[in-house]
Amino acid sequence: MGVLDGKVAVVTGGTSGIGAATAESLIRAGARVVLAGRRRHRGEAMAARLGAAADFVATDVSAESQVRELIAHTVERFGRLDCLVNNAGDGGSPASVQTLDLEGLRRMFDVHVLGAAAGIKCAAPIMIEQGAGSIINIGGISGRLAGWSTMEHSTVKAALLHFTRCAAAELGDYGVRVNTVSPGPVSAGAAAESPGVDADRADDDSNVLRRALSPRGPATSRPFQRSGAPRDVASAILWLANDASSFVNGHDLVVDGGVGVGRPAGDVATGAAAINQLLASS
Repeated sequence: MGVLDGKVAVVTGGTSGIGAATAESLIRAGARVVLAGRRRHRGEAMAARLGAAADFVATDVSAESQVRELIAHTVERFGRLDCLVNNAGDGGSPASVQTLDLEGLRRMFDVHVLGAAAGIKCAAPIMIEQGAGSIINIGGISGRLAGWSTMEHSTVKAALLHFTRCAAAELGDYGVRVNTVSPGPVSAGAAAESPGVDADRADDDSNVLRRALSPRGPATSRPFQRSGAPRDVASAILWLANDASSFVNGHDLVVDGGVGVGRPAGDVATGAAAINQLLASS
């Protein structure tokens, strides 16, 4: 018997990476899942692979009307809505303050923040009527720490974290929980999209990403012995989706392998050795 038997979930950005891993995890736990994404070819193929418990609706979350149709389709198809995972997004462009494209930043807000807001706006009345529900927004450590992603991505994730708190404070009165999961560097396709890599290729090149995001790889350094994977984040989402976390509301669950803790001890020792060598040769 699964922890989500009889439950229904929507996962935006569900065609690859963290979203795809989450959909698979929720279905294994007994849920029926509606995947949402812009890439119809991937979404339909994935829904077919996952079987009768899965459905796909092509959705651009920056359009409120499409989000409304997504939620309405879910309730019409499966009769209820118990969990909403707002995962849609991308990495933004590597711009500085001086070269920042304000239209690009606005588009990022439309997807990451307004897209999540639209989902919550449409899902909340259904969950309130049911007397329960779990909404999970996918943030990122870049919303807490500058320098771990693009400026655009960091800004919108910080906004999403606080929007989550505001929604949790309101909806908690009705038994509806709203939380955030904040991944660190994860070997998912979205990690490669900010430099302009084609989205499909980014998804297909996860092995390359995994090497770049290894604990001592060129993209990051962390006090852990492996890179993050979509399944690590999906496991955290599954916990927030089920009743095991029934007293958790307004929380930001960080899944980053310790990146937010600080520099790995090995890096500190290496730095100290380099300083001592400089001192000895001066």
